[in-house]
Amino acid sequence: MQINLRGFSVLDVFRDLITNLYGDKKMKNDNNRNENDEQTIRNESLTWPEAYYPVEDRLVNVEYALNIRAKNGGEYRENPCVHSKTAWERGEGILLTPVDNSLNDKVNFFRAFPNQNDLIENIATSLGIDPIYTNSAIRVSGMIDMLERAFNNDRDIIENMGILSIFVNRDNCNLLQPDIIIKHDGEFQNKYNFKETRLYIRDWGRNPEESERSDWILNITKYEHNIVSDWIKWKLHFSNEWNRYRTRRIAKSVQGSNSRNISGFSLSGIRKNVTINELMAVYCGELLSQEARWFW
Repeated sequence: MQINLRGFSVLDVFRDLITNLYGDKKMKNDNNRNENDEQTIRNESLTWPEAYYPVEDRLVNVEYALNIRAKNGGEYRENPCVHSKTAWERGEGILLTPVDNSLNDKVNFFRAFPNQNDLIENIATSLGIDPIYTNSAIRVSGMIDMLERAFNNDRDIIENMGILSIFVNRDNCNLLQPDIIIKHDGEFQNKYNFKETRLYIRDWGRNPEESERSDWILNITKYEHNIVSDWIKWKLHFSNEWNRYRTRRIAKSVQGSNSRNISGFSLSGIRKNVTINELMAVYCGELLSQEARWFW
């Protein structure tokens, strides 16, 4: 390797040497930056704006928990706070602790209490997620719990989705079954021809694939955690995701119907394209006369 020293300081020479020795490696790392993004998202610390408060059986914000702590003279006793009521009742609630950032001009938040790795890894395994994706396990589990509450209690969502009943699958280690099966009511079936919707949640390290026409892969990978962990913030985005899926599903159904069109039939010198629905009507005797039914 030859380096021209004329007109350069020692620092310039050193910088040039490092660039020549490691430039290729840096370029390779830059090209793999997208892959490293997944590692960054996986390892970042999750926070929550609110938590389930079992003592009062309700959600509370972080300021409420900090006020309770302050009343106890700095003993750090604010009563248990967990990430999900449903998970808490199943014995899987992740304990949270409020963080006071009032002295550094940052937003207060809840974060997971330390030393809960075994619990989080068990949640990940039950959801078909590699335990190294601990954040995804928390996000997916919390999303399933939040949607279960919404599907049972939120009248706007129930009406918009035509929900008759739901079934939640919490042991989905191989992703062969949907996370939630939604049965639609008769009015919704008549309007959209949806009997059921099979809902899967996708996040980093969890990639379910569609196997049936009624499958819906709800991809939360790019949504911020403070959005997907708060129903007030998530409700509008979820409704938009549902409406987009419903539109796609209807379009696919129409395309599938059109692709099954049968053309080239001729009867008494008349040639026309015939759809499956028309064929069924003909079969039932609704379009052709009794004398012409021999054609079919």
